[in-house]
Amino acid sequence: SKAENDTEDGAAQVPPSLAEIVQSVSAIARPPAPQQSLSECVSFPLQVCLLGKRCSGKTGQAKLLSEKFNVEVIVFDDLVANAAAAESGGDNDDLYRSVRESLESGADVSDADSVALIANALRQVDQEKQGWVLDGWPETVAQAQLLHKELVNFSLEEEAQQAPEVTGSKLYPPPLPVERDARPALFDAVFR
Repeated sequence: SKAENDTEDGAAQVPPSLAEIVQSVSAIARPPAPQQSLSECVSFPLQVCLLGKRCSGKTGQAKLLSEKFNVEVIVFDDLVANAAAAESGGDNDDLYRSVRESLESGADVSDADSVALIANALRQVDQEKQGWVLDGWPETVAQAQLLHKELVNFSLEEEAQQAPEVTGSKLYPPPLPVERDARPALFDAVFR
């Protein structure tokens, strides 16, 4: 007679380890999601703004996105440098002159000139690319609104001014004022 833990070929059957049991139960409880091929997914051009503090890895992530998804990376500082070094005689002479004057006077490039540089770069993205990534730009909400207006000819601020004011809504009472700490945050996010 065979021992209870022996298999038919006579080898001793080893009881499963706790890890094997947990893995089996986990596979039954949460089976892996079916893999969908990328060709079945909806395809659209990426339009990404990578934002964050200085030296937070935006440029590295932009490079990775560029390599993986074939997108053009647009760096504002490069556009400013190209505008400052551009020779006259092109379509953007007035813009480039204004950028040079700002730099020579030690001032920041104006929001209007910044948006014009970015919008020109976006309009010139290679058609072979699958979209674009703005590396560290826009830096302010005003720049984002100006770029939005430039690209789609639509101003969120003007639209808000033309919209009738909603008062006394019972579904959406006005939010309570949020007290903000005057000091800048040390970290963008904290996970515990």
